[in-house]
Amino acid sequence: VPDLRRIQSVNADATFGGFLGGPLILRTGLLGIIGRYLAERSGSEAVLTVAAIGPFALAIGAIAMVAILLVVRRRPSLELARGRGASGLLILAAQLWEATLLAGGAALVGLLLAVGIVPGRASGLSLWLALATGAAASLAMVIATWPVVRRRLGGTAREDASVLPASARRLVLEVTGVGLSVAGVLLLQQRGLVIGTGRVGEVVRLDPFLAAVPVLAGVAMGIVAMRLYPLPIRGLSWLVARRRDLVPVLGLRNVGRHGAAANLPLLVLMLTAAFGAFASVVLSSIDRGQVQSAWAQVGADYRIELAASKEGTAPDVTKIDGVGAVAAAYLEQAATFADSSSQRSQVVFDAVDTQAYAAVVGGSPIAVDWPSGFTVVDDATQPGTPESPIPAIVSGKLPSGSGPLHAGDPFTVEVGIHNLSFVVVDRRESFPGVHSEGAFVVVSLKTLQRAQTDAPLLPSVLFVSGPPEVEAGLVAMASDDSSLTVFSRYAEYAMQRRAPLVAMVTGGFRIALLVAVFYAGFAIVGALTLTASRRSQDLAFLRTLGLSAPQALGLTVMEQGPPVVLALVPGVALGIWIAVLLAASLGLSAFVGAEGPLAINVSWLEIGLVGGALVMVVTIAGIASTWLARRAQAIDALRLGGD
Repeated sequence: VPDLRRIQSVNADATFGGFLGGPLILRTGLLGIIGRYLAERSGSEAVLTVAAIGPFALAIGAIAMVAILLVVRRRPSLELARGRGASGLLILAAQLWEATLLAGGAALVGLLLAVGIVPGRASGLSLWLALATGAAASLAMVIATWPVVRRRLGGTAREDASVLPASARRLVLEVTGVGLSVAGVLLLQQRGLVIGTGRVGEVVRLDPFLAAVPVLAGVAMGIVAMRLYPLPIRGLSWLVARRRDLVPVLGLRNVGRHGAAANLPLLVLMLTAAFGAFASVVLSSIDRGQVQSAWAQVGADYRIELAASKEGTAPDVTKIDGVGAVAAAYLEQAATFADSSSQRSQVVFDAVDTQAYAAVVGGSPIAVDWPSGFTVVDDATQPGTPESPIPAIVSGKLPSGSGPLHAGDPFTVEVGIHNLSFVVVDRRESFPGVHSEGAFVVVSLKTLQRAQTDAPLLPSVLFVSGPPEVEAGLVAMASDDSSLTVFSRYAEYAMQRRAPLVAMVTGGFRIALLVAVFYAGFAIVGALTLTASRRSQDLAFLRTLGLSAPQALGLTVMEQGPPVVLALVPGVALGIWIAVLLAASLGLSAFVGAEGPLAINVSWLEIGLVGGALVMVVTIAGIASTWLARRAQAIDALRLGGD
């Protein structure tokens, strides 16, 4: 990059003596190509980091939840060991040894699977990350055992507290976490996900804290929900207590009484729902942006360009089956523009058949809203004269050397052999089918043809509407006539999706979403499995009082339903809000070639599928847990804890 900059600054547009005595002009476009590539690579690294942090946080939450519930289940045996003389250090060492065998073995197996399945260069960091994962899981088991070890010996009144203890230290940590997430959201909005402007040669760095902001926001919302969810549960318990049946009130009071079993799955489910909604919005926004970009690049379903020698002799494409509307246009890439007597600049000049083009792109993302008076010209005078200028749409970026242009300002453009007069009726940043990083002018083709009666202006472009099946016929026609060049928005869209960096981003988010759903299912199944003994004992007592099988299933639904609802609805809303709030900061526009921020698109179908998958996992796990509890012998369940 420094060498290219030096060449461009010293030798660009410089003329040298050639080997054959002719001039040699040196120009290069590599600097712009490398700049666009670096911007896309920085954006893909940043967005993939966000996609990786989400499942990583869910894995931490799931492992910590299983560790806490496992210690809760083992609390009677741990207290028994403490009562029989085992020291706290001995119990912690035993837990650490067991967790090391389980988590360490799983981490090494995962490392071998990752190295064998994922293609890529080997990295020494993989081993250290696998060891850190196993160490973190082992440490979670030890930390979860610590409160039981340091508790005074004696009987406990309950299996666990109704809510997590709101000690001063815990409240300070939770408030700090919520404050960091709020500060991170504000900082990410101001600075963006990547530090640096993305100019060629500039070192662009990813800030890990900013990349973790979406996950931190989800954790903050989960903390708030964990603190507030007992309030609606108590309100519902008070309402259903007025009913005559037993199942609703008993299920809701079980949720309030066994706080750890409800709080921890609530946090994991909320994080999964938030990340799923966030990933869905990102993927659907990129896909919608690629569709709109393909439309804007081609200008229609298909664009046929005629060679300069073949202008006006366009083939009859309506003979191809499936072809719909057809619109003609005249396109000149280097027309001379002037808004004063001393100014001359090059612009892209595009004359379009407005009515036919509206039929071609009607209902598409690039349907043109023509300004009022765009095609209205006084029939009594010759259009293109200073007395009757042709209405024109001018680009937001003005030609070099021109003064400010506003609606109603005149200018001239040399079209063919004529110097015609125009008037500005609208200013727009882009126009479909016009490939220009500079200035452009768009007018009505029919009005322009009326201005050139002595030398009729012949079309050089055809815009065609049709399904993907039409492309084969158009390509065959172009192969028979080398003067025709066919461009397809379907091919453009497919090319954008196959771009390596874009494919990695979309594929990475899909993999991350699947991993997140897996961890949520693992957390739910683990929670129901580790609380199965308590549920079996409760059902055994209730069966002696006449509890039926449908009532047992309803009791499980009432226990698992409220946490799921309280997790999915705020989690989905949080994921969508984060995506909308941070859309401009994620740099997603680099994947669709858009200059401005990418428009956010919410696919409710995909979000519904993610939520439905989570509900299905909870439902299947709840039904299986109830069925296993019903199969247990009542006498065996009643003996639990009898020692």
